Amino acid sequence: MTIPIPSAVRTVRIYSGAQMLATRGISPAVPYRWSLKHPLDADWWWVDATGYCSDASTTILQIGASIVSGDTSLSIAATYQTADGLYAGIQLAGGTAATSYTVRVKITFASGAMESWDISIPMQNVPAPPTPNLSLVTNNHDIVLLGGIPFPTGT
Repeated sequence: MTIPIPSAVRTVRIYSGAQMLATRGISPAVPYRWSLKHPLDADWWWVDATGYCSDASTTILQIGASIVSGDTSLSIAATYQTADGLYAGIQLAGGTAATSYTVRVKITFASGAMESWDISIPMQNVPAPPTPNLSLVTNNHDIVLLGGIPFPTGT
């Protein structure tokens, strides 16, 4: 397995201070959300626990993740933690276009604390493929390309 590298585009930052205030009703709960995912992507999505680990003087020990809302087409292929123990990676694959999912990430820290966060991830709305121009389709269903050369479709 190649070692994944955290992406600034696909990262959610958690912070214990903000979360503690939200649970005490001092401020509204922070909704965590990853950026848009294409249903065909199978890539890494990250949780940045740098602030939490700094506050608690700890590092990530173990990661767990599960899909808690949405259909069954989104899957968790693997989990990973960086060598410094500050980032948790979840490899997500699949998904249904225009569907929103919630991924529950559970992290156990070296201090013994275990926390979980629900992170939403919306799927990109993928348009249907265009209907071919019938004047460019041959009698054996090949599509005629530029220059009049048929591209075999296999049908």
